[in-house]
Amino acid sequence: MKTDVENEAALIPTRFLIASVVQTLKELQLFEVQRVELLQGKVIFTGEFLVSMVGFSGEMTGLLSLYCSRALALQLAERLVGTRQSRINAEVRDSLGELTNLMAGRLKKLLDARGTLFSLSLPTVIEGSNFTTSRFDTRENRLLQVDGPDGTIYIQLSVRK
Repeated sequence: MKTDVENEAALIPTRFLIASVVQTLKELQLFEVQRVELLQGKVIFTGEFLVSMVGFSGEMTGLLSLYCSRALALQLAERLVGTRQSRINAEVRDSLGELTNLMAGRLKKLLDARGTLFSLSLPTVIEGSNFTTSRFDTRENRLLQVDGPDGTIYIQLSVRK
């Protein structure tokens, strides 16, 4: 797996983020991770996407976001709930929210062990098409591209102290 060089001053080490994402997907058998890459700069999302977000606050505040295509969202939801999904509905949105919440929870557990305490918000899921993401006004901002045979999931972590 390709990652960035670890920044000793980072509030959240990239390896913690990658471990949280990969272990959650593997444990739930939702998505076979073939490659993880840390992206730099803007990312242009073409087509229709769903974005699931879980905020956190406490010793640090921020947002963990999961971006995926509509087609991949349907596949992930089908695998998570065990029933075929043919359209974006509450069950699909809830599934993506829960997946993001599980990743955020795993990240929280790793950080709690280091003495960094914070609380998680309830997930929020939105739909959109043809948009761009760029660096927010944050201390740390990372965007992972997680590739598998079924498509690509993007995970963005934005942290303010």
